[in-house]
Amino acid sequence: MTLQTALWEIICGSLAGALGKLIDYPFDTIKVRMQTQGINVFPTTWSCIQYTYNNEGIFAGFYQGILSPLLGAALENAILFVSYNQCYNLMSRFTEWDVIWIILISGAFAGSCASFVLTPVELIKCKLQVSNLHMQMYKEIDIEHQPTSTEIGEDDDEDEEEETEELEEDVSTMKLSRTRRQSRTRNPPSPQSTHHTEIIPTIKSIIAEKGVLGLWQGQMGTFIRESIGSLIWFGTFQLLKRYFVYKNTGSWDILDNPSNEANETELIIHSWQLLLSGGIAGFVFNGSVFPVDTIKSLMQTEHLGFKEAINHIHNHYGIAGFYRGLAITLFRSLPSNAAVFYTYEKLSNMF
Repeated sequence: MTLQTALWEIICGSLAGALGKLIDYPFDTIKVRMQTQGINVFPTTWSCIQYTYNNEGIFAGFYQGILSPLLGAALENAILFVSYNQCYNLMSRFTEWDVIWIILISGAFAGSCASFVLTPVELIKCKLQVSNLHMQMYKEIDIEHQPTSTEIGEDDDEDEEEETEELEEDVSTMKLSRTRRQSRTRNPPSPQSTHHTEIIPTIKSIIAEKGVLGLWQGQMGTFIRESIGSLIWFGTFQLLKRYFVYKNTGSWDILDNPSNEANETELIIHSWQLLLSGGIAGFVFNGSVFPVDTIKSLMQTEHLGFKEAINHIHNHYGIAGFYRGLAITLFRSLPSNAAVFYTYEKLSNMF
């Protein structure tokens, strides 16, 4: 691979990743909130969507913290595609392994490389995506602690009870109460804690609290998810792509030579087949590694270790807790991943 080819692959991967993230991000925000908030906070996906829209709006709610993952997605996909193609070409040249094994190993290798870039990006993303929820919780704590007329001087027991009941009823109508928060986490944050809504202050806060290595909180979860997931992601796409090429040409061998792949793909596979292959690849990837993604999200938002996060989810919510937010994740995986693979393939053919 020449330097010029590598640079073009980086550009193609970056543009494809950025486009996919723009499509994906509002759904990802809901997914992260479902993963990190208890069922008593958001019983359903729709309740989470409604709360986010009604209380925070479209940009401040659904696109909170998008800059970091947008840049991260561009960098991640650049690394994914360059690493995949490098590994694929080397293994094709120096081994006699079956092409299926080469595809799967190359996918796992690409995912493991990307995970080291993706962990700090997703750490910042997850913190920003739930930061508004923390802010709202503290507002409700202030409401809960406002003095009532009974605290100011009413001595009548009957009136005191009535006032207290009214206060409790008002507080219970809020979506995020302190009681709910405490039932959800091991170490509930204090009102004195600072929850940032911008990237740079968030990064500074993480480094000040945990050091530079704190940016890689959740690395194990990300590494496992990306290694296994990218094996599935690339494997599913490439197998479907090869199947469609076979259906169109009657040959399984046209794509076996990686040097011919980019030049001939335009002529032997239709756009809708690329889009379908990419969408299905994203669907299978997200469905297969979602429990690990849930663990990773909790590790990053609650500062838990890998085993601690597993135990916390299982003890509080059971097996179903590992799959909170799955429906919206599978829904958004179809268009976003279709866009990523389609954009990359089309741009690659232009070189």
